[in-house]
Amino acid sequence: MVTATATKQPGYLVFSLDTELAWGYYDLDAMRARLFSADGSRERRAITWLLDLCDGHGIRATWALVGHLLFDRCEDCQPCPVAAWQRSHRGFSEVYAPARPAPALWYAPDVRDRLLGAGDHHEIAFHGFTHRPFPHMDGDAARREIDAWLALGARFGIRPRSIVFPRNRAAHLDAFAAAGFRCFRSPDRSPRWHLRRFGPALKCTDDVLALSRLEVFTLDALRPEHGLLRIPASAHLFDFPRTLEQALDVRGLSQLRFRRIGQAIEHAAAHGGVVHLWAHPWELRTEADRDKLQQLFGIAAHHMQRGQLRSITMDELTTLALQRHNPA
Repeated sequence: MVTATATKQPGYLVFSLDTELAWGYYDLDAMRARLFSADGSRERRAITWLLDLCDGHGIRATWALVGHLLFDRCEDCQPCPVAAWQRSHRGFSEVYAPARPAPALWYAPDVRDRLLGAGDHHEIAFHGFTHRPFPHMDGDAARREIDAWLALGARFGIRPRSIVFPRNRAAHLDAFAAAGFRCFRSPDRSPRWHLRRFGPALKCTDDVLALSRLEVFTLDALRPEHGLLRIPASAHLFDFPRTLEQALDVRGLSQLRFRRIGQAIEHAAAHGGVVHLWAHPWELRTEADRDKLQQLFGIAAHHMQRGQLRSITMDELTTLALQRHNPA
């Protein structure tokens, strides 16, 4: 774990959101049916709630968007950005074809317009054009995904600079750097050696009892990799068994698991470090889920008001880190 050192500089909070709707589970029909509402309405309410919560607490978020969601409807593109590999990828859902019977889960012009309407308070980042994992592609396919996102985004004045790789699996960094991207999110790399040795049960215990500290890193620790700044993730907010989470919520212990995340925010504020939290909007499914995030943002807002913490996007963090390494 990289530990922040004492400094008079403020700490930083980065909050990134994997905004993908059905594309995140394009190859998992049963799980997609279990997790999502039939018409995408619950997921849209979560996005609206998140935007309002961010506005109320002064939080600037990085919304990592699957490019295909920018479409209003199927445009019968030739060649189709999906069909070419759908035919060769047996795991791809037959439900798409294209996007019936639930187009609201595969197209999201309303979400696009809502994010654009938020102005410069938030960042729109790249999360793949079809959510296909980049290690599954050769160089030509990767460039086609990148180019398709950029061409569609340009219609709406969107030019992403940050990358959140589908399923957090990075690849083809050189192609992204050549296309003008500046940074990417990497998974939580905090050691937690005891979790690797003893498995999920101890991880859950650690999450609840805060046996170890989340990764809080420094600007000086950030380094370019293949021309892109690697930005570590401190925590996936809902990386916890759902049934156990609900059991804690029912017993009035909904804040217990988030205590360690709150401690990481406090640590970043006290020592000038960076804490990077991430989630999927659809994961906010209950009032208890929303209460937990509201509590965290309340902690952040308290330190922001005192000048001890700043909320910034991935791209803004990249600018600060590069300025630190190259003051001129």
